[in-house]
Amino acid sequence: MVKLVESSHASAALVGENCDFYSRETLKIAPNTTFEANTVLGKLTAGGAYTGLAPGAADGSETALAVAIYGISTGASGGEIAAWVRGPVSLRLSDIVWSQPGITDTQKTAALTALKALGFVFR
Repeated sequence: MVKLVESSHASAALVGENCDFYSRETLKIAPNTTFEANTVLGKLTAGGAYTGLAPGAADGSETALAVAIYGISTGASGGEIAAWVRGPVSLRLSDIVWSQPGITDTQKTAALTALKALGFVFR
């Protein structure tokens, strides 16, 4: 029997969301950035663009502030995507993507706690 594996796709993590897309905003994404849909994002202090969460950084990207709805691969000029930035929104934890390889469980817990403070719920 062939085992099928579904890759991360737009909104795969979504369990439930408030009406009228209140939880979403269009975010500016940093230049030369690549991440999948449903990736936890941080916001760079310099310039205010978003990038994948980087817990060991000291440039603003160490704080979880959003979850990307779509994946993106930007060039030198950056790009834009829609992301969940506030609750109420309920997301499936098993579909959340972490952009940093080797992110620890402690770092994941800190990121999820920061997102929960913004109204995110994880199932």
